[in-house]
Amino acid sequence: MPAHVHHHAHTARDLGVQASVGSQYQAGVYFTNWAIYARNYTISNIPVEKITRVNYAFANLNETTGESSLKLVTDLGIDGLDTDWEYVQNESDGASLLDTMQICRQMFDDFSRNNTNGYHYELHISAPAGPQNYNKLNVAELDRYVDSWNLMAFDYQGGGFSNFTGHMSNVYASTSDPRTTNGWVNETKSFMPFNTKEAIDYYKSHVASPSKIQLGMPLYGRSFANVVDLSRGQGALGQRFNGSGEGSWEAGVLDYKVLPQNGTKVYTDRSVLASWSWDATKKQVVSFDTPEVARWKTDFLKTECLGGAWFWDASGDLPVSDPKSLVGTVVNALGGAESLRKNQNNLHYPTSKYYNIKNAVN
Repeated sequence: MPAHVHHHAHTARDLGVQASVGSQYQAGVYFTNWAIYARNYTISNIPVEKITRVNYAFANLNETTGESSLKLVTDLGIDGLDTDWEYVQNESDGASLLDTMQICRQMFDDFSRNNTNGYHYELHISAPAGPQNYNKLNVAELDRYVDSWNLMAFDYQGGGFSNFTGHMSNVYASTSDPRTTNGWVNETKSFMPFNTKEAIDYYKSHVASPSKIQLGMPLYGRSFANVVDLSRGQGALGQRFNGSGEGSWEAGVLDYKVLPQNGTKVYTDRSVLASWSWDATKKQVVSFDTPEVARWKTDFLKTECLGGAWFWDASGDLPVSDPKSLVGTVVNALGGAESLRKNQNNLHYPTSKYYNIKNAVN
């Protein structure tokens, strides 16, 4: 398996029963392997009362991906894997990803049949939202083995890779100022519209049910520094800039919990379902989702009959007790915890090498 393939191990085993029998939506967060020591964000900070799933990023797997995936799941007592291949570049890559999903599905099902009374271990794909990437996936064939398509509906624009200041997680393309939602594609040497709606339409036309698609939402903002052309656009959007702006942990990426920054003006655009801030003193634009935009996106996913939402990553949000928490805002807009899907946890992992997991000891 190539080095650019990552696996997120996901588990619901420690979350308990989160929702009522008639629930339907999923809400997941990604918990990163650097969160504890680099960001002082621990498992106890995960808002389990508002979610149905935790995805742990990342797991390191060897070349025998099916076997190592199965061992990871059955040793650690988790309920499946999420594969993040960034990105499938050609037919050979696409065939390899399809083979991997088919092998994992078969091995998981065989193990379950022989050891855990038919419990269904899930396979997810972190799905690209850029047309130059999803057009290379065998989506319809992959869908036979995949339980959930976690759409990475963000990083459309950013200080390190864009030509103009723009939206990094817009739902629709801008008709009034296409530069704010068009991204440069190296393969074609041209600008291409980047937006969530077109990606959703593509996946919906290739998967068995739109409920298998989960809408990804960012718990961070992308900053653009040294905006130099102020002759056009609202709030310095769609303009030239020079480099990535400030960051919480890396240049150009700010945790949502520190946004908007003091001294900035926040703008929203309902026509594209996006928001951003402009600091006239620092000459810095930050594209990020406000709670208002998060509610708009929740209405959008309901209208599109999607399966729910997921967030990258948990450490970037405010506590869910804060009314400005994006996770809390989205779950409340879905209908609260009672609207979430009820998942039966599997606590039976008889082949685990760890005593506490093998014997279901807390």
